[in-house]
Amino acid sequence: MALFEWLSTVQSLEQDSSLAEGVASLGLVVDAAACSRVQLYASDPVNAPLRHAARVSVLVAWTNQASREAKIEVRSAEPLLRSGTRCEITANALKRMFPAKGADQG
Repeated sequence: MALFEWLSTVQSLEQDSSLAEGVASLGLVVDAAACSRVQLYASDPVNAPLRHAARVSVLVAWTNQASREAKIEVRSAEPLLRSGTRCEITANALKRMFPAKGADQG
């Protein structure tokens, strides 16, 4: 299983937030039934023409709401050690939008 996770600063986890828009811009669908004020969940559309292993899901949850710190997880059933997977590509795109905390330091 491929899994990429990092902490980032986000403004909101609401479905109309820039985070939700960023996830949607990658072709993922925010699942309202799995979202709340403390987490956001998105995945590939059910009818997407993808192999099962290449389907990506994203989970974002507050780790410290007061400081706007959230943990972002991107996962798929693709092999972690393989380079260039959809999971890695999606994670890298999200990291450009929502950089890891401390990534700009030293």
